[in-house]
Amino acid sequence: MKRKPASVVAYNSIMGGVDTTDARLYSYLSERRTMKWTHKLIFNLIGRCVLNAYILYKEDTSQRPIKDRHQFTVECVESLMGNYRPGKTPRKRRCNAAEPEEGAGNEEMNIQPPDNNYQAAPPTCTLVRIGDGKRRQCMHRVHRTRKKTVWECSSCKVTLCPECFSPYHRANNMIQ
Repeated sequence: MKRKPASVVAYNSIMGGVDTTDARLYSYLSERRTMKWTHKLIFNLIGRCVLNAYILYKEDTSQRPIKDRHQFTVECVESLMGNYRPGKTPRKRRCNAAEPEEGAGNEEMNIQPPDNNYQAAPPTCTLVRIGDGKRRQCMHRVHRTRKKTVWECSSCKVTLCPECFSPYHRANNMIQ
């Protein structure tokens, strides 16, 4: 049998319930760096409530066999959810005046050529909505900040915002 240092024995003899609760709480509680502090606080409080409910359940139940903590937590969450089953919820998107509202499928956007002798792009190039609908970074890289868009050139397969469609093709000598 291994001997514990005297400081560990002294700490364990006077350790309060807060330390043991925290140790038990963080075995299931998930805290991510990217979470907002309000979400962390709410999930921490919910985790503490479920842990306290489990401790009371273990002390006061006549059910045999006693559920383990994971089973208890899953049943508790399912009972709180009721008939609600999460599906795909539409995300709120910031409206950008440069991009039209999202519609159905692969729409084409007609870009008018500038008023000079240049053509807007080669005749085979058109601006098409990205198939998966995800926003990707504009590849022309003339913006001061990152610009995300749902449009790409149909033949070049380059993600471009509507403002950069003509300048990109002009800069890459793809026009006459």
